[in-house]
Amino acid sequence: MSIYNISVPTITYINKTYNVVREKIKQKSYLGDVSGLALWFYQTQNIHVDNIKIIIYGDFHNIFPNPQHLTVEITYPGYTTGKLHMSLDEYGNWYQQTLQQLTYMGGKKNKT
Repeated sequence: MSIYNISVPTITYINKTYNVVREKIKQKSYLGDVSGLALWFYQTQNIHVDNIKIIIYGDFHNIFPNPQHLTVEITYPGYTTGKLHMSLDEYGNWYQQTLQQLTYMGGKKNKT
């Protein structure tokens, strides 16, 4: 009889914590579930930290030409994402918008 070893990948769930601060902008604040924002951060940005703070600025809004989004900032000691524009896709998953700059009608132009 021969003995062999094999590495088997498994899915392991890790409990993470997060705090939410809801800042009112124009007397509005987002009151919906933000667990998906925490999931997005831990899955795509840094799975190794814990106890992040999610700061939500106002409610969903549009800034042309970008689609509807929340402005959020995620922090932990010694780190901040800065303000991010986060949107929901057609499946209800959060994603970070890439900001599109207008280059016409008075929009900002890049120097060449």
